[in-house]
Amino acid sequence: MSKKVCIIGSGKWGSAVAKLVAENVSSSSTFNNEVKLFVYQELFKGRKLTDVINHDHVNPMYLPDVTLPSNILAVPCPREAAKDADIIIFILRQQFLGNICEQMQGGIKRDALAISLTKSLYHGEKGNEATVELKCASDVIYEKLNLKASVLMGPNLADEIAKEKFSETTIACPDMELWTMWKELFHCKYFNVKFSKQVKAAELCGALKNVVAAAAGLSDGLDCGKNSKAAIIRLGFLEMKKFIKQFIENVDDEIFWEPCGFPDLVATCYGGMTRLVVDAYVKSNKTLREVEIELFHGNYLEGPINVKQVYVWLINRGGVEEYPLLRAVYGVFHENKPFQYFVESLKSSF
Repeated sequence: MSKKVCIIGSGKWGSAVAKLVAENVSSSSTFNNEVKLFVYQELFKGRKLTDVINHDHVNPMYLPDVTLPSNILAVPCPREAAKDADIIIFILRQQFLGNICEQMQGGIKRDALAISLTKSLYHGEKGNEATVELKCASDVIYEKLNLKASVLMGPNLADEIAKEKFSETTIACPDMELWTMWKELFHCKYFNVKFSKQVKAAELCGALKNVVAAAAGLSDGLDCGKNSKAAIIRLGFLEMKKFIKQFIENVDDEIFWEPCGFPDLVATCYGGMTRLVVDAYVKSNKTLREVEIELFHGNYLEGPINVKQVYVWLINRGGVEEYPLLRAVYGVFHENKPFQYFVESLKSSF
């Protein structure tokens, strides 16, 4: 029996992936032709967004210049979208993942397969501040829905993929028997899939590069120049590696050179939304929240959130002094330090 696919999340990245996946399943006997897409119900020019997507085959809110395949069915309820799905693809902003998973509880197949494209970090407390636990998106999915998720991470700027410009990505999944299925679902002539067994390392690469991208945005906003930005990216990459090796035992360095590692870091530091919004924030006289509302559909940037999660985890283990870039980014976004503090605090670290 063909496998039914559901995508949870319909922002720019979710819509781009929906296009790619819907095109792939239409020529496959492995998957059902219909791809259900959970869409947060908004109004666009007086019409429900789900109606616009289903009838006009375009997402005018997030991907207005790209035609979506007609085999995408937009559904306004996550539980309804996922109830019969054999494969659930999570592409949600950081602040929505936990709540949406809770809405899906009790309404999905027990043997459903999951994959996360969310590049986020979370922390919770167990009893007291000293036992703060750092979690990735896949951990949240498992805790809320009892689904062990593979992850897809890479230099995947949504606009370019939607326009079928070539990109590579890493799918990390310890079960090699699933690799053929994941490749059939995601791989195509413009989206090249590579595989790894290092799920947590790949996922941390995706989350931590947003912290470095925030640093790149600060550098651009302060007009530090390309040489300084290159130095910031180098230092950020070293701190990413250091943290991942501190967090996970026996990390194979190969993961840092896969698409989910250094390539994703470079793409995000030059073309990602975090860099763009932070750059605009530095150059404005507005709050970060005001700029997020203007440029990011009101979503919260993952870089400033992720740096707080990492900082809290490190401070409770006495190791934050070893991460000067992370401390500088945290200082600007969470200690009300002036933008120039970011540059001055790093001068002795290069």
